[in-house]
Amino acid sequence: MSTAFPSMRHVRGFDVVRPLSIATLIAIMLPLVLLPLASIFIFGTSKGLGSFWAALTAPEAFFALQLSLVTSFWATVFNVVFGLFASYVLSRHNFWGRNAIIVIISLPTAIPTAVAGFALLLLWGPYGTLGRRD
Repeated sequence: MSTAFPSMRHVRGFDVVRPLSIATLIAIMLPLVLLPLASIFIFGTSKGLGSFWAALTAPEAFFALQLSLVTSFWATVFNVVFGLFASYVLSRHNFWGRNAIIVIISLPTAIPTAVAGFALLLLWGPYGTLGRRD
């Protein structure tokens, strides 16, 4: 049984679906990146470009940027070293607690950052279980 329309997956050796799906993904994800940046720029320049530039060149801003870069560098080094070690051990050996380690490693992808932060606040905050000063 033949169909009246040929398959649109391949047209003369060109894959039609892949560029279309990539373009759709970009069209969906681009506003998620650009809208917060535009919002920050609009609200940051609401008092004028001079105050915006003064805030960017303040010593506190440089310290915050330096702290972020140093922290992210050392977090990356730590994650690469321990990630390679953990991946080697988990792929080569079966041991008691292996599944628990896999769950702990997978938690950051399963739990949103805001939920994890809220849980830490409830645990360690001033009114939390471990943060109380009685």
